[in-house]
Amino acid sequence: MSARTLRLAVLAAVAILAASARVDAQSVSGGPGNGTGAGGYQDELDRPYEEKKPDPPKAPVLEPEPEKKGPPEVTFFDNRVRTKKVLYIIDRSGSMTIRDQNEIVDGSTIVSRPMRLDVAKAETKRSIDGLDKSIDFNVIAFSSGSTVSSGGGFLGWLFGAPPAPAAAAGGAVIQWKDKTLVPGDEPNRKAAIGWVSKITDNNATDAKSAFVTAFDHKPVPETMFFLSDGIPNVNGGPNEVRSYVKGRNSSGKTVVHTIWIGERSAESETFMSGLARDNNGSFTRR
Repeated sequence: MSARTLRLAVLAAVAILAASARVDAQSVSGGPGNGTGAGGYQDELDRPYEEKKPDPPKAPVLEPEPEKKGPPEVTFFDNRVRTKKVLYIIDRSGSMTIRDQNEIVDGSTIVSRPMRLDVAKAETKRSIDGLDKSIDFNVIAFSSGSTVSSGGGFLGWLFGAPPAPAAAAGGAVIQWKDKTLVPGDEPNRKAAIGWVSKITDNNATDAKSAFVTAFDHKPVPETMFFLSDGIPNVNGGPNEVRSYVKGRNSSGKTVVHTIWIGERSAESETFMSGLARDNNGSFTRR
């Protein structure tokens, strides 16, 4: 072998050894192509044991509390009231025939320049029609004269008919049901609406007799809607009526809302607003 050939062989051997050393270095350092896992371990089994940390506790999921529902709502003019026992008290005195009101819709009929009594009756019927069956109610109307209840006997009970005209003409207070409240189911609502439709005007304004009848109800209503167009002028004036109601309602268990309809006068406003204030109610001008 010549000296030249020998030198070439030695150089080739050195190059092979150098390449082999580079491959071994990459294998130890976890370089590309060495088949090792993360961290330079040849196999997952080579990893040291690490205890898994538990997941942080999850916040408890709180169920929303069920909404507490009170009694159903009754609406009458601008009043929205939750109550279980309601009485409508409607003024039917002669002045309620004055036509100074805006157009109204009574059922499907449009009434132009209606009487005050037309407005009172339309709103009372609308309110009754919207009653929940769980609400007990009654309707009375007042003017002046002797107190009478709605038609007696079996036919009166069956149809809820208002008093005959002769009796109504002499009645300070007429009642759909005689000093009692009945459930607001569909048959009762329809009967009461029919009774209200037949209310006519009569005489003067005996508000005291209306409240005597109202507080004689069994049970006593939780809520009373008192609608009138003026001040009491028979069987006691404004101060006497307010004093009487406050005495009968000394426990404060009955709320009296007043609705003033018709012409404005300082004396009427003082009476109606004061009556509501005395009995934790609201005063509405119509």
